Amino acid sequence: MSALVTPADAVAAVRRKLDQKWAEAVRADLDVRIRRLLLGQK
Repeated sequence: MSALVTPADAVAAVRRKLDQKWAEAVRADLDVRIRRLLLGQK
C-alpha cells in the first residue's frame, strides 16, 4: 500500500535520489582517476 505524499515531499525524494546518483557518479570517476594515477597511466 502506497502512502499519499505532498508535491513538496515528492520533489524532495527526487532531489535526494538525484543527489545520491550524482555522488555515486563522482565517486566512480574519482576511483578511475586514482587508479590511473597509481598505475602511472594518463
